Amino acid sequence: GASVLAAGLSGNSSVTDLDLGGNRISETAWGGILTALQDPSCVLKKLSLGSTSINDAAALTLANVLTYSKQLKTLKLSSNREITLRGWQAIFSALQNPNCLLEELDLDDNRPHHLLMICLSNSLVNNSSLRSLDVSEIATTTAGWQAFFALLQNPNSALEKLFLHDN
Repeated sequence: GASVLAAGLSGNSSVTDLDLGGNRISETAWGGILTALQDPSCVLKKLSLGSTSINDAAALTLANVLTYSKQLKTLKLSSNREITLRGWQAIFSALQNPNCLLEELDLDDNRPHHLLMICLSNSLVNNSSLRSLDVSEIATTTAGWQAFFALLQNPNSALEKLFLHDN
């Protein structure tokens, strides 16, 4: 399954949208898929990984993809509750890198710690590419939301669309 997909993605120059939502993929297979996405000939623009039980190891590899992919514009990570503080920090750190050209990020229905909302906010202060962010159904504290909403007052923020339902 996933290892065959990884082999197919490596060097593929036609697939622009990949939805793996709801699939249970092993850590080894995640590594192969995400490594294939780093191939310079990969033209994937949209990656949907909702409810895929990504763990921290896959999140770290995904952070590398975000840092080096010039094509990936949309990333959907909804309902991935196995990612811990370490994994989220890696992903959010990638957003700080000027090489990260992500325009849309969906974090709907995750349960990050309030420190992650602060980390997300800090990572977006100088991010000039992210235009759409979904942080619906995010359980965080007042401190987490305060840090996040302070970001909206930052004149450098590129955010145009913000989804906050069911918070």
